[in-house]
Amino acid sequence: MNLSTKIAVPNEKGFSFVDQSSILYGLANGHHTKLHFENGHHIETTKNLKEVIALLSKDLFVRVHHSHFISLQHLKTYINEGQCMAEMSDGTWLNVSRSRRRDLMERFVRM
Repeated sequence: MNLSTKIAVPNEKGFSFVDQSSILYGLANGHHTKLHFENGHHIETTKNLKEVIALLSKDLFVRVHHSHFISLQHLKTYINEGQCMAEMSDGTWLNVSRSRRRDLMERFVRM
Protein backbone atom coordinates (compact mmCIF):
# COMPACT_ATOMS: atom_id res chain seq x y z
CA MET A 1 0.00 0.00 0.00
CA ASN A 2 1.24 3.48 -0.85
CA LEU A 3 1.87 5.34 2.41
CA SER A 4 0.61 8.59 0.93
CA THR A 5 -2.81 7.11 0.11
CA LYS A 6 -5.61 9.51 0.89
CA ILE A 7 -8.76 8.40 2.63
CA ALA A 8 -12.22 9.97 2.69
CA VAL A 9 -13.13 10.86 6.26
CA PRO A 10 -16.84 11.66 6.73
CA ASN A 11 -17.82 14.71 8.74
CA GLU A 12 -21.12 16.49 9.38
CA LYS A 13 -20.89 18.50 6.13
CA GLY A 14 -19.50 15.86 3.76
CA PHE A 15 -16.00 14.42 3.52
CA SER A 16 -12.45 15.50 4.22
CA PHE A 17 -9.77 13.86 2.10
CA VAL A 18 -6.67 13.31 4.20
CA ASP A 19 -3.26 11.80 3.64
CA GLN A 20 -2.84 8.88 6.04
CA SER A 21 0.81 9.69 6.61
CA SER A 22 -0.15 13.07 8.10
CA ILE A 23 -2.30 11.53 10.87
CA LEU A 24 -0.54 11.38 14.24
CA TYR A 25 -3.29 9.77 16.30
CA GLY A 26 -7.03 9.53 16.76
CA LEU A 27 -9.07 9.97 19.94
CA ALA A 28 -12.56 8.65 20.61
CA ASN A 29 -15.05 11.42 21.28
CA GLY A 30 -18.33 9.68 22.02
CA HIS A 31 -19.59 8.23 18.73
CA HIS A 32 -17.15 10.43 16.81
CA THR A 33 -13.37 10.38 16.41
CA LYS A 34 -11.02 13.36 16.52
CA LEU A 35 -8.04 12.98 14.18
CA HIS A 36 -4.86 14.93 15.00
CA PHE A 37 -2.42 15.85 12.23
CA GLU A 38 1.28 16.67 12.04
CA ASN A 39 0.50 20.29 11.06
CA GLY A 40 -1.31 20.83 14.39
CA HIS A 41 -4.79 20.76 12.91
CA HIS A 42 -7.49 18.30 13.85
CA ILE A 43 -10.83 17.24 12.42
CA GLU A 44 -13.75 15.42 13.93
CA THR A 45 -15.28 12.61 11.94
CA THR A 46 -18.76 11.15 12.30
CA LYS A 47 -17.27 7.64 12.44
CA ASN A 48 -16.45 5.92 15.71
CA LEU A 49 -12.90 4.81 16.49
CA LYS A 50 -13.40 1.25 15.24
CA GLU A 51 -14.79 2.48 11.91
CA VAL A 52 -11.92 4.95 11.43
CA ILE A 53 -9.30 2.29 12.16
CA ALA A 54 -10.90 0.07 9.51
CA LEU A 55 -10.19 2.81 6.92
CA LEU A 56 -6.51 3.10 7.82
CA SER A 57 -3.42 1.15 6.77
CA LYS A 58 -2.74 -1.76 9.12
CA ASP A 59 0.97 -1.18 8.50
CA LEU A 60 0.91 2.39 9.81
CA PHE A 61 -1.60 2.42 12.66
CA VAL A 62 -2.17 0.48 15.85
CA ARG A 63 -4.84 0.76 18.50
CA VAL A 64 -3.11 1.21 21.85
CA HIS A 65 -6.10 1.96 24.08
CA HIS A 66 -9.87 1.62 24.12
CA SER A 67 -10.10 5.33 23.33
CA HIS A 68 -7.24 5.98 20.88
CA PHE A 69 -4.91 4.75 18.16
CA ILE A 70 -1.50 5.98 17.05
CA SER A 71 0.57 6.19 13.89
CA LEU A 72 3.76 4.15 14.20
CA GLN A 73 5.33 6.58 11.74
CA HIS A 74 4.87 9.43 14.26
CA LEU A 75 5.76 7.50 17.42
CA LYS A 76 8.69 9.26 19.08
CA THR A 77 9.14 7.47 22.44
CA TYR A 78 7.67 4.41 24.12
CA ILE A 79 7.97 3.85 27.87
CA ASN A 80 7.24 0.30 29.03
CA GLU A 81 7.44 0.51 32.80
CA GLY A 82 4.68 1.17 35.27
CA GLN A 83 2.07 3.02 33.25
CA CYS A 84 3.04 2.47 29.61
CA MET A 85 3.07 5.64 27.54
CA ALA A 86 3.65 6.61 23.92
CA GLU A 87 4.99 10.03 22.97
CA MET A 88 3.98 11.27 19.56
CA SER A 89 6.04 13.54 17.30
CA ASP A 90 4.02 16.59 18.43
CA GLY A 91 4.95 15.96 22.09
CA THR A 92 1.59 14.48 23.10
CA TRP A 93 1.77 11.56 25.54
CA LEU A 94 -0.88 8.83 25.26
CA ASN A 95 -1.56 5.89 27.56
CA VAL A 96 -0.98 2.38 26.24
CA SER A 97 -3.39 0.00 27.96
CA ARG A 98 -2.18 -3.26 29.48
CA SER A 99 -4.40 -5.24 27.14
CA ARG A 100 -2.88 -3.53 24.05
CA ARG A 101 0.82 -3.53 25.03
CA ARG A 102 1.45 -6.88 23.39
CA ASP A 103 -0.05 -5.68 20.07
CA LEU A 104 2.25 -2.66 20.10
CA MET A 105 5.33 -4.70 21.03
CA GLU A 106 4.60 -7.20 18.23
CA ARG A 107 4.50 -4.30 15.78
CA PHE A 108 7.98 -3.23 16.91
CA VAL A 109 9.31 -6.69 16.13
CA ARG A 110 7.88 -6.49 12.58
CA MET A 111 9.34 -3.02 11.91
